[in-house]
Amino acid sequence: MNPENPQPVSPRQTIWSFDLGKASIGEAVRDTQTNEFLHKASLLIPAEFASTKDAATRRRMWRTRQAHKAREAWLEAVWKNAGLPVLPTRAVQRVKDPATGKEKWKLKHAADYRMEREFAPQQFKKDKIGKLVAKTYRDGKAGDGAPAATPEDFAVCYNSASLRIKLLRGEKLEPWQVYKALHSAVQKRGYGRVPWAAREVKRGAKSEEEIVEGLLKKDMAKLTDEERVYRTAVEAWPTFKSELRVRNLFDAMQPSAEERKVLGWKDDHYFVPPCYYDAEKIGLWSPEHPEHVGFWNPENDPTLPSHGSFNITCQATSTRRVRFAREDVEREIEMLANRAAELLPALRDAFARWLREGCTVAWTHQPPLRPTLHFGKAKASKNAKAFEVTATDFGAFLVHGPAGEPSAEAREDFAGYLAFRAEHGVHSGSTDDWLGATGQKTPRFDNRIINDCALLSRLQVCGVGVRFDKATAKPVPESLLASEVTFLMKLKNTLVEEPGRQRKLTPKEVNDIFKTVSKEALAVPAKVPPRGKNKEPDARTEEEQLADGMRTWPGRVASRYALGKSDWKAIGLRPLKGHEEIKAPKIEGRSRFSRPALRLVRALILSGQKPSAFHARLLAREPALLDEIGMDVLNAEPARFTGANGKEKKFEKRPRPWVLTGDLKFLADLAKKTKKGEGDTWEDLHFPEQRLDALEARHTGEDDKVNVSAAVRELLGSINDP
Repeated sequence: MNPENPQPVSPRQTIWSFDLGKASIGEAVRDTQTNEFLHKASLLIPAEFASTKDAATRRRMWRTRQAHKAREAWLEAVWKNAGLPVLPTRAVQRVKDPATGKEKWKLKHAADYRMEREFAPQQFKKDKIGKLVAKTYRDGKAGDGAPAATPEDFAVCYNSASLRIKLLRGEKLEPWQVYKALHSAVQKRGYGRVPWAAREVKRGAKSEEEIVEGLLKKDMAKLTDEERVYRTAVEAWPTFKSELRVRNLFDAMQPSAEERKVLGWKDDHYFVPPCYYDAEKIGLWSPEHPEHVGFWNPENDPTLPSHGSFNITCQATSTRRVRFAREDVEREIEMLANRAAELLPALRDAFARWLREGCTVAWTHQPPLRPTLHFGKAKASKNAKAFEVTATDFGAFLVHGPAGEPSAEAREDFAGYLAFRAEHGVHSGSTDDWLGATGQKTPRFDNRIINDCALLSRLQVCGVGVRFDKATAKPVPESLLASEVTFLMKLKNTLVEEPGRQRKLTPKEVNDIFKTVSKEALAVPAKVPPRGKNKEPDARTEEEQLADGMRTWPGRVASRYALGKSDWKAIGLRPLKGHEEIKAPKIEGRSRFSRPALRLVRALILSGQKPSAFHARLLAREPALLDEIGMDVLNAEPARFTGANGKEKKFEKRPRPWVLTGDLKFLADLAKKTKKGEGDTWEDLHFPEQRLDALEARHTGEDDKVNVSAAVRELLGSINDP
């Protein structure tokens, strides 16, 4: 309403306008008769409004906790399947309060006292005059049920770090003590470079080691509080190990040169079990007395815990701010597990049976996620899956699961890592990744926001990454498809100048240029010479040369599918202004097309034929053409099983990929001439979007009418990239 004119304005006489920006919303209401603005406003949006940072942090914390509990559950499942008793941990559950109707967390059941207790009950206490007197317990038990009547009760070792040291040394322990030692060891996974981090390194991004190195070089005074805490944690473990290395305390535990190669360890990596760090910080072990475990008090000072006991003083320090190396954590757990198998025949026999019969893992998908392990390979079901056990020993089985430890090469190559896991039946990114004491879900980067192919709508788009074939030391031909088609489409549309006219490249010129760049791409070496002008012999090993070269190799291959001014001079053609440069295709992300569509587009461009002729050759199943595209053309899907809803299908195994005659609709569309006379020629080739046509077909009834509402709903629901 206009403040100066109280007469109401009809909504039909106004225009409402909105301008939604990143940090503001503009509003305006205009009277169409008087052109007056009845309302004008600009509303600023607070920077933190609708921020996803807090939600992402909570989600990350929840997933970390889920993974942590799943690793504990894996140890419990292994223990139970071996017929050994486990120590229950504390459990809580959400219970609805009848008074308020709200849910609250309440204790479901308490933990076993042996699991939560770290020190034996106190044997002595000070009386009113400060004299030590024996402490008495009701019924000879502490409040949590721990025995506290005999001298032996007060000498029991409950401390997790001390139990791990004792187990490593092969000392005789009770089964519950062995379980607690392993349960303590799996609490930390350690920090290290994961296999998928190699993707970032290949793109030229900094590795984890380079980031840490840069942080350590910074001036301490210039660090933020967060960086200072992180740096303290980063430095704690290497500093502790270097002090022990000088004393040669753990030389006997170091792996051989051959073992280091298998593990992928550097020659200078010095292994120390992390349990010694924990024990040293709380005062139950020291480098000065490396053979002694327990409190050091040979003079039997009455004000201190007795010599060799597993009690501590108030001078114990925190063990939280430390960043253990993953190699050391995994190595310690493996050694502990193998010692446990030596001490407990039930574990040794169970592992031998898993090797012979395999194992079946069933997950309870009601929170919390918990696996159950069984001997033998049962029939696979929705919640159960069978595995061959290929781990070399019980330690590798506990740490890495049934598949065992991946090779050093697989750890450095993400594709190799995925291939190794798939070969052993592990579905990456699923709960299969949690079968291991240091298990971590593999992020399936290439499965996020997958679109349908722009030409063959029943298929999905493919990745554009270039893969390396170690057998031939060349790119995998299939992985070059996206780069080749991108280059060909740009090349075909390039305009060149001739006296008196301009034109597009001819099919022969396109083929000649493509053959040249393809030959260059296949010849790109994986190894690169050392940087700098130093002409001394290269001191790097073969593995180091390959690793250094692979960081830039995908980009160097893609750069061959690019042309600049100097390249056009060598070719002998003069491109039009604005057409002088064909940029290299991207080396990460996804294409618009699926691989079968890329094969068809490549063959169509290189054929030099008009779409109708190429379409006819495909429908005629011309053998030479089918061999060129490496696919068959079928009239119907070779389905051997179709689910009740028609969506779940299983296909017959065929010698090579296939497309349907219905998939070739885009060629028929290209053959249609437009009003301008364009269409069925090689020069006018373009590749229109087919996804909307497929959407329309899905929502067209038997009466040939389109259900527009349903089609729009599906289209809006498919938008998954805001």
